[in-house]
Amino acid sequence: MVFRIVLLIFVVGTLIGCAASGPIYKQYSPKSTDSAVVYVYRISRSVNCCVAPAVYINDSKRDSLKNGGYLVYELDSGAQKITVGDGSYGFTEETLELNLEKGKQYFLKWNIGPIVNMEYAITMAVAFGVALGQREYNLVQMDDSVAKQEISSLKLSKK
Repeated sequence: MVFRIVLLIFVVGTLIGCAASGPIYKQYSPKSTDSAVVYVYRISRSVNCCVAPAVYINDSKRDSLKNGGYLVYELDSGAQKITVGDGSYGFTEETLELNLEKGKQYFLKWNIGPIVNMEYAITMAVAFGVALGQREYNLVQMDDSVAKQEISSLKLSKK
């Protein structure tokens, strides 16, 4: 019984440590009127909850996007390349190339989709006790009104 309690505390503590723990979403006020603000966010899911894909701006690694978290960047207007994932942890590289306008804000949502080859995953799980399956990941630009609703309860992913 004591073992189960200790195990439960360990599991819960581990899962809590995997989630974004910064302050709750607050609209960012840019320092320059010549820049644009880009939010990259990920709603909380139990799937892949303890791994955080890397976020790159113009091929430069910036941060990791934790479960239930968001990141905010003030970027120069013009062409910008935003990538989430780099092949690590099985995350495919998902990239959006945007032409940012000064004074505007952009919301990019990173999604985790369902397992693509479910029959294979179930067969492997039953036969060998392992769950192998590939998921679809994507990065999409969201409508401001939908994104603001989704991001409102998320926490900043940075430490």
